Amino acid sequence: MKRWYGIVLGWLGLMMGVMVGCGGPQEVTIQFKGMVGDKAFSCTETYENIGTNKDKIKPLDFRFYIHNIRLVTTDDKEVALTLTQDEKWQYQNLVMLDFEDKQGTCTQGTAETNTMVQGTVEGGSSFKAIKFVLGIPFEMNHQDVTKAPSPLNVTPLFWNWQGGYRFMKIDIQAEGAEKMFRLHLGSTNCEGSDTNVTGCKQPNRVEITLNNFDPTTNAISFDLAKLFANSEVNKNTEGTALGCMSFPEDPDCNPLFTNLGLKYGSADTDPSTQTAFAVTSK
Repeated sequence: MKRWYGIVLGWLGLMMGVMVGCGGPQEVTIQFKGMVGDKAFSCTETYENIGTNKDKIKPLDFRFYIHNIRLVTTDDKEVALTLTQDEKWQYQNLVMLDFEDKQGTCTQGTAETNTMVQGTVEGGSSFKAIKFVLGIPFEMNHQDVTKAPSPLNVTPLFWNWQGGYRFMKIDIQAEGAEKMFRLHLGSTNCEGSDTNVTGCKQPNRVEITLNNFDPTTNAISFDLAKLFANSEVNKNTEGTALGCMSFPEDPDCNPLFTNLGLKYGSADTDPSTQTAFAVTSK
């Protein structure tokens, strides 16, 4: 009897250990891939058939911020990803992804790259989708870049006191074009002064939802060819900033915002139009 009693207690202890293990933090790594069509992004490559005029381009810069990352379980629950605080790429709930490596034509960036997001979720679960916001939260966006923690201390991604940061900085050079073509995404028409900004009429943040995503088997691609698919990257609308600097009334912004799922001006755009982000295999 004592023997069976000990076996039962041991079995119960094992089951409780399994249950506790299932309820503890689960480590998650999310892989991102920079792509240009079916080719991996590289600062030393030239890419053809980009934009409406099928131009040949060279990349100059490719970086962006995301925050508020959530995984969707198979039973439709959103689980927040608690980021590993690495004092470099991840801070609180914010991540900077950096695909350029200062090689070739990418002379503006850094040799270091970051294509992963690392963190934990509570409880053992299976996942079927991922959600995140492209951009920097309002409460982090308007501050002194010289005193900000990494990755908010990257001065090339800082815009100005009112606008805050460039959420996304993508620069390319089309063959034969006199000047580069840019997408610098950020908030515009902000009210206030210096770091005391009270709001922005065009916050220009967008939530991205990607279905059929499992971090154990899938990665997330960002495709420059799809981003610029409806743009004339070899020229710029006269009287406007180079490419799109997120300012209202710039025709060069409309197709780029549409492909990010962002509403631009009076255009009737919603997040379902985004085509730049996609789920792919690891």
